[in-house]
Amino acid sequence: MPNNKPALFYFFTASCSSCVTGAKSVGAGVAKAGSGVQAVAVDLDPGEPVNIINGFMQDVGNPPLSVVRDDGTLLKRFNVDALGLTMVLDKAGRVVYRGVDPSAAQTAQAIAAAGS
Repeated sequence: MPNNKPALFYFFTASCSSCVTGAKSVGAGVAKAGSGVQAVAVDLDPGEPVNIINGFMQDVGNPPLSVVRDDGTLLKRFNVDALGLTMVLDKAGRVVYRGVDPSAAQTAQAIAAAGS
């Protein structure tokens, strides 16, 4: 993974109401884990306007997640089958955690297990 750090991916769309709570929890878990993880929120709607995505991130408290919009590449690569899917990969790119809308504690534990 880039930066020789574990990576976390949180898959969402700004129109997903359950993703609000999920993004807050994942963001809190990332904050607990500190800077030892590269955390990315992946918007799965390639047509979603940037201002809507930015508004969503503001609404969830601007968690410590970089935001990217997926063109379907990550969706296919990681076989995303639900909004709110959270994946944590270790430095070698192996999946060490996969779950939907984990709690902050579960997120922090998964990051620790990835070797942050």
